[in-house]
Amino acid sequence: MSTQNIGAVTSEQIFVASLRTSLAQALLNPPKAAWQGSVAPICMYENASDQLAGGSSGSGVDKLIAKEVIFSFSPPTASMELMATGRAMSPLVRESIKVVTNRWTSGYYADRRDFYADMHRIIRDVPQKLVRPAVKLNDKLLAAVLRNGKTTADQLVPTKNFFDTGKPLSPAGATTDTYSNLYTSASLTAANIQRVVTTMMGLKGEDRINLGIRPDTLIIPAELFGSAQQATQVEYPVYSSPSNPFNAQPANTAAMGQNWIATSKMIQQIVVLPELTDGNASIDLTTWYVSECNNPGRGGAPGLVLAEDPALELGYALSPNDYDVATNDRYSWWVQKYAGAAGGMGVFIARCEA
Repeated sequence: MSTQNIGAVTSEQIFVASLRTSLAQALLNPPKAAWQGSVAPICMYENASDQLAGGSSGSGVDKLIAKEVIFSFSPPTASMELMATGRAMSPLVRESIKVVTNRWTSGYYADRRDFYADMHRIIRDVPQKLVRPAVKLNDKLLAAVLRNGKTTADQLVPTKNFFDTGKPLSPAGATTDTYSNLYTSASLTAANIQRVVTTMMGLKGEDRINLGIRPDTLIIPAELFGSAQQATQVEYPVYSSPSNPFNAQPANTAAMGQNWIATSKMIQQIVVLPELTDGNASIDLTTWYVSECNNPGRGGAPGLVLAEDPALELGYALSPNDYDVATNDRYSWWVQKYAGAAGGMGVFIARCEA
């Protein structure tokens, strides 16, 4: 005669129902992801899933998740020309970038006895613990693109890395003009921001017409937050050293005159990505990025691209018949989602290394 722990079954069922409810509530008010920015997202975004009402694909599933998402880009500029012998026409799609949506997961387990005792009173925190890494996943993916961009091939110019020097302004070869989106010996100061921003604003396309780039965002590791604030907020820099290093001015007087990066409010947001220093590479502690993110005419921030299925899939092993429960005498629960990121159009973003 077999026996069944009715109390255990009831507890499992109650926990599953509570877990689903709590997870849904946690997703209604998730922690804000850094990539969304305070003014505008730092990337172009695509939803990689298609909702299918009633499994209309005939497969019985209610949605499809693309393994690859294609981001298509038009030429950055198209100018009006005098119509003499014909119309000036530009291709609507000139380049495209592929993003692979991989499957990502995180989860927890607990010994069955610990589960029922919950000595540490942490079982109730499971929904929040599951949601946070899922919300931060996009930050992690975009930070990896930035961190590894100096050694990752540019999809639009495979002979160059995403962050590189001497990159062709016309991947199609219409001109031989080049640009650089990799700066060295460039610590995070107002003077260096001015140098990078001015260079980006002056870039011209293959038709020799200004691209109209207006860099408005700094993307930084947490370690550079103080430097970023000082460089973008202090309108008249003051030095307290024995003598001012500029123009031999006395201490405690303006050194550079007016800091137009601060007075113009050109930098509209400072996005802190702590994940930029994952891996503990010393160079990442002092490397920062400048990007155009808040130009409605571009449809987003073209420097980076991100695709995801925004839904979270919840899984758990809580039945006595589940393999993990029967074999290891433990309960487990996890979430998974699909997402991917890549470098976009390099002219709209720059990497600056100290």
